Amino acid sequence: MVIAGITGANWTIEVFDISGRCVISDSGISSEGSTFLNYNAESLPSGIYMLRVNVDGVEDVKSVSIVH
Repeated sequence: MVIAGITGANWTIEVFDISGRCVISDSGISSEGSTFLNYNAESLPSGIYMLRVNVDGVEDVKSVSIVH
């Protein structure tokens, strides 16, 4: 995932399983240029997940599939 925005922007990322349980949560402050996030999903079972990203109050939610 790439978070591209204003340098110094506060970001949070959360991944929820189908039951609504948060299985991944992270946050930080973007550096100059783009911030690259790399997560290893091997520990999560195959399934549908909801990915919520918030950058300085602007939020987006996407559905993602993990298949092993």
